[in-house]
Amino acid sequence: EEIYSVDDINIKSLCVQDDTLFIGTSPNGKIYVMDLIGGEISLSQTLGNEIFGFIYYKNNMYVAGGVPNQIWIYNTAKNRWDSIYQPHSTAISKMLIYQDKLYIISNSENIISFDGNVWLLESNRFDNVASVRSVSKEPFSHISNSFINRSEAQRSTLSDVFDNEEIYDIYPMNYSLGLKGADVDGGSLVVGSETYSKIYTFLGGTFYPIFQTESSNTIHYLLNLDVGVNLASVDNKLYLIYAGDLPSLISTTTTPSTTTTTT
Repeated sequence: EEIYSVDDINIKSLCVQDDTLFIGTSPNGKIYVMDLIGGEISLSQTLGNEIFGFIYYKNNMYVAGGVPNQIWIYNTAKNRWDSIYQPHSTAISKMLIYQDKLYIISNSENIISFDGNVWLLESNRFDNVASVRSVSKEPFSHISNSFINRSEAQRSTLSDVFDNEEIYDIYPMNYSLGLKGADVDGGSLVVGSETYSKIYTFLGGTFYPIFQTESSNTIHYLLNLDVGVNLASVDNKLYLIYAGDLPSLISTTTTPSTTTTTT
């Protein structure tokens, strides 16, 4: 049963709060507000571009989108959206509540938090985005004249295990560009990359790599099932990922539907 048709090409975002349905569209960035009790619906505001998402935080509704891309807060009394923050990105990948803060994940690799008063740049770069090369044999160290355990490579932040090592023998330069998808995983965030199908745990301001496919595709969506257990959609494939104990990282072997961990 069709209940309403918006004056735009796509409906991209939906959110329900206090018997009110918020609808966001693209490519014209329109926001509709629907009273779920009375059934009335009205065009609240046109922000332009795409409405990336809504989130309710500390008694206020927020939306990401518009031209330029911004974070807006809903003025209930005047039924309008007021701009409160403009991130340095062209797209907001995810908004979520983590440790009593509103977190914004963007395609510019930034993670921004908001406590209701202050916006804070939690991280603006990957500390260890390069990943272990997918080869049938362990990487060979020219210094120790032996093969290197890749589980140690995944735990390393390129500072201790590989001091004076030929890093290019172990790490290809497949850097993640942009963040795509995120969810709360226990006391940390699990975050996906927009390139090279990488997933990180974000903890204490540091990215810890926990998963990567052999493709260069996008992590479109992440869903936390339990502490250390997440679902990830990578293009048309679904992966079940066991992160194990954090922040200590462990080696993984993967198939399109499951990830087996070894310690």
